[in-house]
Amino acid sequence: MTATPASVKQILEELTGGLRAGDNVVLQADAEVDAHFVLAGVLELDPERGPVVYVSFRLPPEEIHHRFGSALLVVDCTGTGVAAEPPRNDVGVQHIRDATPAAVREVLYRVTQELGAGATYVFDGLTAMQRRWSTEGALSLFLWMCPKLYEERTIAYWTLERSAHTPAFLAKLAQITQVVIDLGRDGERWWMELRKAHGRSEDLLEGRIAFVVEPDGVQVVDRSPVNRQRVGRLIRRQRIAAGLSQAELARRVGVSPSALSQTERGHHGISGDVLMRVWEALGVPLGDLEAQRSTHRVFPRSSHSAEEIQPGVTAETVVQSADFTVHLLLCEPGASGNRPFFSTKRREFGVVVDGVLQLSIGQSEETLQQGDAILVNDPVRAWANPADVPARAVWALLG
Repeated sequence: MTATPASVKQILEELTGGLRAGDNVVLQADAEVDAHFVLAGVLELDPERGPVVYVSFRLPPEEIHHRFGSALLVVDCTGTGVAAEPPRNDVGVQHIRDATPAAVREVLYRVTQELGAGATYVFDGLTAMQRRWSTEGALSLFLWMCPKLYEERTIAYWTLERSAHTPAFLAKLAQITQVVIDLGRDGERWWMELRKAHGRSEDLLEGRIAFVVEPDGVQVVDRSPVNRQRVGRLIRRQRIAAGLSQAELARRVGVSPSALSQTERGHHGISGDVLMRVWEALGVPLGDLEAQRSTHRVFPRSSHSAEEIQPGVTAETVVQSADFTVHLLLCEPGASGNRPFFSTKRREFGVVVDGVLQLSIGQSEETLQQGDAILVNDPVRAWANPADVPARAVWALLG
């Protein structure tokens, strides 16, 4: 494939289907230092980017500023600096002389409270953290920090050396984090492979992009065809369920066992007519395949959208499907309106989560408090929040 110009950020966006606010990205590399060129790419100066916090268990602050630029705040957990300093919004260094889990957690709590949403965090890295504290100590900080950063709507990068951690440790990280990427190299050729991307299409999984790093940028040299991998996994799963060997299925379809093996591993594609013969040979109707595609669907918070639908009321779209739509309504204290929340002919169902909500429906007036639910067959004529605190309600438009 002809090399095409790209950047590390573009590769990450393509591989993950777009990084989202709240993502914790675990970079699993052959060696922890291998992740540094990825970090250099994502830490490129962006005028719209918020503050950057670099939590270091490996490098001294001077080296970090030399490699990644001075426009970031370093939390120095190497234990070679002076006592911890108060959080700052501008660039600087916070040294933690006694970098125990409790001390690091205390400083990070203050930093996150000070900076709020929109910051970018780098943790370099989990392997050095494990060597300093033990497996349990490193895992404890990750399990505490990852959900907190997700709630703060930040993007955080965590580096580690794959071979230095047990499968159980890596599995626990993958269970909690939103994104897992394997990073490796073969000589001058690098590759990144997606292992997990919470809330994205499963078609992205196991996608791989190979590239070389050059003085003027990154050159992509190969993109693994993700759809080939997905189709190959599906064929293999159905073949095993049918109790057929590769040789037997290849004979029934009229292809060589080698070609079928390459297809199942995602190395080669498959034509439409051959694919139809595969399904016919396996006795799997296409409708059944579609039904087996997924047992559930996740609507991650990072995919939600929010807008002010009327003065004083904001609707955050939580679920949107062909069958129903669910919103989280936030009504400001004292706010009111003389029209429905939504212009729709669908039935509506609401549950008050916090506060009080008054509704005018037909000729009736209803006052709902926390925990009250209502099924609405006629449009809401008017609404009001009579309290001096916000009211929140889950509001669904039914099919």
